Amino acid sequence: MKLLSILLALAFASVAYSQEYNGKAVFDTAMKEIPTYKMPGKEDERVKQYVQETSNDFVTYNQDGWCSPFVAWCLKQNGYEYANSNTYEEWQFVSTRTENPVLGDIVIIPGHIALFAGWLDLPGYGKAVLILGGNQASRVCVLPVGAGNVLYFMEPRKAPDGWAPKKHVNSSRLMDEKLDDKSYMMSILEYQMKKEQRENPAPNF
Repeated sequence: MKLLSILLALAFASVAYSQEYNGKAVFDTAMKEIPTYKMPGKEDERVKQYVQETSNDFVTYNQDGWCSPFVAWCLKQNGYEYANSNTYEEWQFVSTRTENPVLGDIVIIPGHIALFAGWLDLPGYGKAVLILGGNQASRVCVLPVGAGNVLYFMEPRKAPDGWAPKKHVNSSRLMDEKLDDKSYMMSILEYQMKKEQRENPAPNF
């Protein structure tokens, strides 16, 4: 937790806030869910709650791809629209793309969705994005990913009275658009490998 506090302090120094979107409230909701953990292939009542309360498909839960229901649940708790389908495209119906992310905005990277926690400049690695999300190493946690891995940032929309989620993406396209929580791990591994190379350089002969 001490390392996490240091990372967040560094990231918060450069993060922006929005007067229209209370991203800090969404972020705080997500932080309170640390360290929720779902062992792959096993049941977890808290993760099941994320899926149930956001009307997400239980195929997502059963296949251990619960990053999207987690973000949806955090947004719902704070009165924002959310997607009830585990796809990239579905999130575009409930949020607006932005080039200038603020705390708590949505981050889309290959195979994964999370919340924006700030920017970091990591020696030997370059600019990184700190993300807070679910199913990151099977748990709710904060991780850095290379900025070049981000597909886009999105700002959630306030849910009007009586709003309810609905599916917009044709079922035949779901597999192409799926947030599978697997592809993004490559960027995590890339970061870890470069970190190890910096800390344990190869000897010169």
